[in-house]
Amino acid sequence: MIKLISILVFLVLLSSVYQDFPLINTYGELARSPVVFFTPFMLLYLGLFKRIFISHYVKVFMLYIFYLIVLSIIFTVFFILRVEAFSLFEENVLIKTIKMSLYPLVSIVLYLFIFNYLKSNDNFIFSLAKQIYFIQLLLLTILIIEWTQLSDGYTIFHYLHSSQRLYWRIRLLTLESSWSGSIAVVFSLLPVYFVNQNILKYKKNLVFLTSFSFLVLYSISSESKGYLLLFMISILPNLAKTINKSQYRKYILPAIIVGVFVLSAVFANLYDNIVEQFYTSITFGTRFSSYIASARVLVFHPFGVGLGPYIYYYTESIKAVIDTGWMNVFNLNEISGYLITTNALSTKTYFFDQLMFGGIGFLIFFHQFFYLRYKRLTKDPSAGTLKVILIFLILSGMLYITYHVKYEVWIFLAIIDYLETNKGHKIVKNEK
Repeated sequence: MIKLISILVFLVLLSSVYQDFPLINTYGELARSPVVFFTPFMLLYLGLFKRIFISHYVKVFMLYIFYLIVLSIIFTVFFILRVEAFSLFEENVLIKTIKMSLYPLVSIVLYLFIFNYLKSNDNFIFSLAKQIYFIQLLLLTILIIEWTQLSDGYTIFHYLHSSQRLYWRIRLLTLESSWSGSIAVVFSLLPVYFVNQNILKYKKNLVFLTSFSFLVLYSISSESKGYLLLFMISILPNLAKTINKSQYRKYILPAIIVGVFVLSAVFANLYDNIVEQFYTSITFGTRFSSYIASARVLVFHPFGVGLGPYIYYYTESIKAVIDTGWMNVFNLNEISGYLITTNALSTKTYFFDQLMFGGIGFLIFFHQFFYLRYKRLTKDPSAGTLKVILIFLILSGMLYITYHVKYEVWIFLAIIDYLETNKGHKIVKNEK
C-alpha cells in the first residue's frame, strides 16, 4: 500500500509540472494538467483516513471556496434578472460557474492530499524530497535539450504539447515561457532547503550544483520579463540579511562581483525587452488595462461578483476603461478582443482575477493564507530558501500568472504548511 501511495504521489508531482497536456483539446482548459485526472485517486486516499488533518490554512481555503460558490450563485441570479438571458457571448454563465469552481476544488484536494500524506508519517517528507529532486533532474534535462534545439522552434518534446505550433522560447512542459518560471524556482530551490535540513540524503555539493545549474541556465535562457524581474526582487531580502551576518563578511566581495555580473546580464536582457516592447507589445496594454478593469469591478462590487458572472462585469469594466482613452498609447488589440468573446477572458493574474471573484473576501483570504504564512516563515532562520520561493510565487501571482493549473504552487504551500505545523509548530529540524 505504501508503495502504491508513493507512486501516486510521484505521478501527481510529475503531473504538476506538465501544464500543456494535449487532452485539453478534448476535455477543455481544466485538463491542461493531468493532475485533474488523479483527483479521484487523491480523494480515495483521503477517504482512507479516519480523521483528515486540517490546518489553519486549509480551513481558510475551504471557507474562501465556499464564499466564492455562494457569491457565484447570488450574482448569477442578478445577471439573469439584469440581462434576461443565461448566456453572454454564447457562454452560459451557469456552466461557466461550474467550470470555474472546479479549479479551486481540484487545488484544495491536491493541497489536502500532499498535506495529509506528509502528516500521516513524518518519514514521508524524506521520500517526497527525493521525488522532488528527481523531478528537478528531469526538468534540467528537458531544459538543456530545449536550449540546444530551439533554433528552428521545434524540440523532441514538441509532440507533448497541446498545439503543434512552433515555439522559440524555453517553456519546459508548459504552455508558454511565462508559465515555467514558477516551476523553475520551486524545483530548483526546494531541494536546496531539503539538503540543508538533512531531509534530502544526498551530497550537498551535488544538490547545490544541479540546483544552481538549473536556476542559472533557466534565468539566462528565459525571455520572460516577469520572471526575470520578480526573481531579482525575491532574492533581495535574503541577500541583504546574509550580508549583515558577520560570519559571511569575508565572502561579501566575491559575492558582490559574481552578483553584479549575473544581475547585470539579467537586467540588460530585461531592460532591452521592456524598452523595445513597452508600447508595441500586446502584453503591457493587456496587463495594465486588465488591472485597472479588475480594480474598477472591486470599487463597484466590493464583495466580488463570483466565478461565472464575472464575464459580464469584467467585460463591462474593460469597455469603460478603453472608452476613457487612458490606455490608447498601448497596443490594445488583445484586450479589445475580450469584448466579443469569453475565450481566455482573464486578467492573466491570480490576484486581480480573485479580486473580481471574491472582492473583500479575497483580500481577507489573501492576508490569512499568504501574508501570515510569509510572516511566520520570517521567524525561522533556516527558512530563507522557502521565503525566496514564497515571495516569488506571491509576486508572480500578483503580476503575471494565474494559479488555475499552476499546481506546483499548491504543492509547495502544502509542504511548508506541513513544515510549519510539524513538531511543535516549527520547521523540521535536522534529522540524523
